[in-house]
Amino acid sequence: MVLGAMPLWVYGSRVYLEPAGLLVTLAALFCYVKAPPEYARRFWLACTSLLAAASFFTKYSFGIFVLGGLGLSEVLGWLVMRHRPDIRCLCLFGPCVVLLLLWFVNPDKLSGFLVYTRAVTAQPPDEANG
Repeated sequence: MVLGAMPLWVYGSRVYLEPAGLLVTLAALFCYVKAPPEYARRFWLACTSLLAAASFFTKYSFGIFVLGGLGLSEVLGWLVMRHRPDIRCLCLFGPCVVLLLLWFVNPDKLSGFLVYTRAVTAQPPDEANG
């Protein structure tokens, strides 16, 4: 019975990625909170970066929001503190950017992402359906 259920687990788990994405997103935000600019430790910044990449790989929408939130937070922090980005930026975004570039080297992954990012266009109604 367990062997018969394995295909169900494999194909059914593709749909239910929200709990895993939420867990990775919360872990990334936890690591980001543990690395404030005043006491920034490279370990927490690197963990944040890797977990942001993991959220992107879990589901594109989770990664877009995590990376967008991190980027917006850092830019606003730089504007308020009036200093230029330093090693913090490299530690926070470097590992994630490297992993994403390695991921998108595959043309199928890049085309799948571009299809995902395009808005669904409205179809004109058929004349028969009115």
